[in-house]
Amino acid sequence: MPNSHFDETMEIFHDESRPPHFLAMDQSKKTHCKHMAQFGIPVADDADFERKATQIRQAICTTPNLGQYFTGAIQADDAYALTGPDGRPLMEHLREQGVEPIGKKCGLVNDPNDQMHGLIPVKDMAALPEQLEALVGMGIHVGKFRNTVAAVVQERGKEAAAVQMAHIHEQCARNGKIAAVLEPEFLLKNPGTLEQNEALMTEVLSHLWERIEAGDFRNHPFFIKTSFPTPGTESGEPINPEESAAAMQRILERTELPPELFLVFLSGGHDPRTSRLLLTAMAQRTGIKQRMGSSFSRAILESTYRQAFRYGDCSTAAAQDEILKQGNLNEQAMRGRYEPSYEDPRIRHEDLVRVLDPDAILCDQQEDRSV
Repeated sequence: MPNSHFDETMEIFHDESRPPHFLAMDQSKKTHCKHMAQFGIPVADDADFERKATQIRQAICTTPNLGQYFTGAIQADDAYALTGPDGRPLMEHLREQGVEPIGKKCGLVNDPNDQMHGLIPVKDMAALPEQLEALVGMGIHVGKFRNTVAAVVQERGKEAAAVQMAHIHEQCARNGKIAAVLEPEFLLKNPGTLEQNEALMTEVLSHLWERIEAGDFRNHPFFIKTSFPTPGTESGEPINPEESAAAMQRILERTELPPELFLVFLSGGHDPRTSRLLLTAMAQRTGIKQRMGSSFSRAILESTYRQAFRYGDCSTAAAQDEILKQGNLNEQAMRGRYEPSYEDPRIRHEDLVRVLDPDAILCDQQEDRSV
């Protein structure tokens, strides 16, 4: 039986007039605490952390016009119950701004015998059908699922990562009301060269697509979220965005991933400047047929958090201005109009729009005068 809500959600995500970007704000509590410390945000105790975590999520999810730059927002499990200042669920606020919530389930655990490799635990995989039902019950029809692989140092487990991703797709298809964002992440901290990491990505993504294509659910929609192909940080080889884009084109050609696939890149430890230069090179590569976009987390959130808590208490206005600026920078990267100088924290979103899209400012002013 067709599911209208699921079908409508798929239409939203495959509407090419909408921005091809997902906002990744799904940090676990442990990662969220670590990020706040790294971003220079003091946290006194658990209660102070919860207060600040809630404030920043409220600020981001209630940002006017957020859907101008993001089609989806990946949520942490503890965000579903949060409400805005008006008492309405944050998920409702997101949808009002044209942003679809993306669920996140299943934890990641490292194999104790291989710290460079992480699969979703067996117990969480066993509970997946129940978890999918819970997401659908909350009106969420897309979920993100992640495991990790790393460089040439890891010869075993590569196929296991692909098998696990294909199994998740199958479970989503059996549910029938949810699609997976499959995230095989290729860890940046590794000694692999670009050539070696390209080979690893080709192998894992080939295994993944071969299993999906050979199964009974190849026509059920899914998305791929993955890393930029780059040299590992321990390789000593510099990153060249054009060479990485050429590598991605070869990966897609060799894996024979379908051209209608929606592919988004994670920042994966790259700084914002590097992430956007890589995104620009991918988007401008004419040989890549798949629809592409971004799903950055730290590369977008760090400056947003720093601006929000710049003077101690969370400034909703500062957080909202910065998240719009960060979304705009990703959009400009896709258009080939990104400049690293735009990362300057003194540049606000309105300043960026005035420089890059003056017609938008003029239209807003004309609308204001007509009211």
